[in-house]
Amino acid sequence: MLKFILGFIMYSIINNTLGQSVNTIIGGRSSGLAGTGSVIKDISATSNNIGALAFVEETNVAFSTEFHPKLPGSSKVSSCFSLPTKLGVTGISLFRFGDNVYNELVIGIGHSHKIGISSLGIRANYIQYHSETLSNKYAFRLDFGCLTDITPKLFVGAYILNITKSKLSSEALPTKFVVGLGIKPTTHLFIISEIEKTLTYPTTFKAGVEYKVYNKLFLRTGINMSPNAGYGGIGMVIKKFNIDYAMKFTSVLGTSYSASLSYSFTRNKKQ
Repeated sequence: MLKFILGFIMYSIINNTLGQSVNTIIGGRSSGLAGTGSVIKDISATSNNIGALAFVEETNVAFSTEFHPKLPGSSKVSSCFSLPTKLGVTGISLFRFGDNVYNELVIGIGHSHKIGISSLGIRANYIQYHSETLSNKYAFRLDFGCLTDITPKLFVGAYILNITKSKLSSEALPTKFVVGLGIKPTTHLFIISEIEKTLTYPTTFKAGVEYKVYNKLFLRTGINMSPNAGYGGIGMVIKKFNIDYAMKFTSVLGTSYSASLSYSFTRNKKQ
């Protein structure tokens, strides 16, 4: 009986938000920077801004997780893979939210190509909503993204989720537009700000700061204005491994935790 109630509650939440899928932003680095991802040029672009993936010069594989102690059954896990080719960079991502009672699955495959100082990318997604007590729902969605290095210290990125205006059964999947600005005034400091707009929902502003304490150690923090939340995180590079950890603080739900591990099969000598 408890499983039925939990499944019904989660199903109702999804329907009442017009097929609003959970936030699929992945990566401990993005999480430490207030959930931003429009101008971050790493493997997390496979799930975040697909347009930024063309700037990834290495073959990578990554695994991420996020959990909230006060919300059992709301954990997120993801994995992704990037493969540079002569025609650009191809990425595959897998995202799962929930537990056996209720879960959401997003499988994406995308490609990004660099043209001069800019890059363009497109991603196709298969989305599945599963409930143990109710019927499953499926949908397909296309996303588009772009990123431009205006100068070596100034970047602008944008992406749109659900350019096809796809539906989950009779309910419309959210169409989301995100635009961001990245500034790197010094080799040790990176600042990112982002505006996010989902149709029928208020505009959200996010901002994050990353500081390189040492060549392979990073500290991060950020804020999100809607819902109000504070973020903090740390990142380390150990040979071919990148390890990132982040925490999110809200007055209502307390603290949630994120962690990710990535491995570069070929480390760029410039790093």
